[in-house]
Amino acid sequence: MSKRFKKVYCEISGACNLTCNFCPLTDQPRGMMSRELFCKIAAEAAPLAERFYLHLMGEPLLHPDFDFIIDECARHGLPVHLVTNGTLIGPALEPVLLNSTIREINFSLQSFAACYGEEADDTEYLETIFGFIDRALEKRADLQLNLRLWNLDDFASVVDHNRVLLNRIYAHFGEEIPAFSSVGRSHHSCSVPIKGRLFMNYSSRFVWPDMELKECRTHGFCMGAMGQVGIHCDGTVVPCCLDNNATMALGNMNTATLREIFNQPRAQKMMDGFNRAMIVEPLCRRCEFAKRFRKKVKQGSWPDPD
Repeated sequence: MSKRFKKVYCEISGACNLTCNFCPLTDQPRGMMSRELFCKIAAEAAPLAERFYLHLMGEPLLHPDFDFIIDECARHGLPVHLVTNGTLIGPALEPVLLNSTIREINFSLQSFAACYGEEADDTEYLETIFGFIDRALEKRADLQLNLRLWNLDDFASVVDHNRVLLNRIYAHFGEEIPAFSSVGRSHHSCSVPIKGRLFMNYSSRFVWPDMELKECRTHGFCMGAMGQVGIHCDGTVVPCCLDNNATMALGNMNTATLREIFNQPRAQKMMDGFNRAMIVEPLCRRCEFAKRFRKKVKQGSWPDPD
């Protein structure tokens, strides 16, 4: 029996230490999720989530109780997937990041230049990440590590910066990495193996859905509510990891369970629409990213209630 959600996004930190030009401003609280709320979410997500991400917006490594959060995930057997800008990697966090409950770490390498500019000196930033990866490959051969460049549709200067970055990755790891143009643009993204379970992950930059945008479609499918769910740091539940402002708030984990929230009319109407290839939510009709889903997304199964 498949689990209800392929991905559960739990935003433990609504704050970030960088201000990147690809992240939108949000009206949502920018604080940290409380221990109590996280414990409730982790216990409920364990039988529901194939993958458990510790972000929606924000930088997860900023959370002061990050080690507690990982221990709690390990206690519930939650397979953790991390996305980080990588600037906070250091000796204090390294043992926690090598915990066996963490299955994947994604480093958003486009973040540094997107915050500080393409001319900024990123030597220390990259050397710190590369050093951590060297030790992780030695100590955790099962840990998947992805170096992300999700900026392929940006200006020519970014392309040049990416080329320099690829050369530096090659110089450190001794493996030549083809540029995305060499791999092919038949898809929006792809991964290229570097060594062991270390990959170069390419993707095009996407436009965040916004109610100020024009509608771009009324029919189609999406992972939102069907195969994924997002939980903001204040407990607000949204159907999708791109709903940064909780425009489609379905409920709140402080006062209800996920099963109760998804039994409410708004969630039911949304899922019924996707089952008929109809897009009912106004924000979803303004989402370019969902065009990438070509096949109908099947809803997973809820476990039997106790």
